[in-house]
Amino acid sequence: MIFIVLYANESALFYYKKGIKLHGLLLGIIMSLTALLLDALITVPFIEIPNGRSYYSFFGSSVLWILASINSITVYCFWRMKIKSKV
Repeated sequence: MIFIVLYANESALFYYKKGIKLHGLLLGIIMSLTALLLDALITVPFIEIPNGRSYYSFFGSSVLWILASINSITVYCFWRMKIKSKV
């Protein structure tokens, strides 16, 4: 979970360097949805299914949704402290 926070923080920093003013919660949700889409296209078919698991077992995991939520909340907090405070 620590790495998710670091990844989200660095990704938000990289994104907002361009001067874009997109709301932090929206950006966090977009980032999380992108990761979930890549999981559906790459991780599950090539790693989970060969190991005897399924899409349901992967996406039914509460840990996955907690991590996606932490990602979105971290990006929102970054935006709130670093970007919104400048405006």
